[in-house]
Amino acid sequence: MTVNTGDPTPAYVQIANQLRSQIERGELRDGAQLPSQRELVAQSGTAPGTVQRAISQLESEGLVVKIQGRGTFVRHPRRLRRDGSTRHQGEKRPPGAGPMESEAAAQNFSRKQIVRSAGREAVPLAAATRLGVSEGELLLTRRFILTLDDEPTATAASYFMRELADDPVLRAPVEVPGGTHEYLRKELGIPLDYGIEDLIARMPTPDDHLAIHLVPGTPVAELTRTIYAQGDRPVEATVFVYAADRYEFRYRVPMI
Repeated sequence: MTVNTGDPTPAYVQIANQLRSQIERGELRDGAQLPSQRELVAQSGTAPGTVQRAISQLESEGLVVKIQGRGTFVRHPRRLRRDGSTRHQGEKRPPGAGPMESEAAAQNFSRKQIVRSAGREAVPLAAATRLGVSEGELLLTRRFILTLDDEPTATAASYFMRELADDPVLRAPVEVPGGTHEYLRKELGIPLDYGIEDLIARMPTPDDHLAIHLVPGTPVAELTRTIYAQGDRPVEATVFVYAADRYEFRYRVPMI
């Protein structure tokens, strides 16, 4: 750990940059303890306040977390890659496997979907617009917590077209056997055709913090997916909120 006194970059930024680089290269892995403040002061030749400011910078970026009485630890977990281009194509995954489970298994993650509730709720504006209904209309809604290796990492709320408001399978607060989309296709005969995803980044709300155990400095990615049946009929709008340090998003984009 060195600080170049001839560099106009503030000393605390130089220290933070070097530690960040070690984290990104894997030299300091997820869960590793950072050197103590005394060690960093000795290594860098700077004052304790400078080192504290560097650590605070990394903490604000969500790269480290302080544990009272134990020290400061790296938080740089593996990310699950969510491939929005191929994940719903049945031929891309084993028979009977859902897209979430297939993605997770291929990347050596254990993934679960926990149903929190199912029933009629007032639909928010974003989902209402995509389903072509009025904001506040009572639609069948299913809410979930999504986990990676038993750690909550995302929430989801699925809103369904009004014709499905009283469907007994979707209203049950349990997983749908074979998955919701297979049920819509095979049991209800709805010819699902395509989906559109809108992705934004934002800072988390207090509810986000509680639901997915975010550490300070972690933003979220909010993805709203609309599933359409043939004839451009919207069937389902789902709002996902992902911990941004646990996921990456990939899309295949045609150029012609």
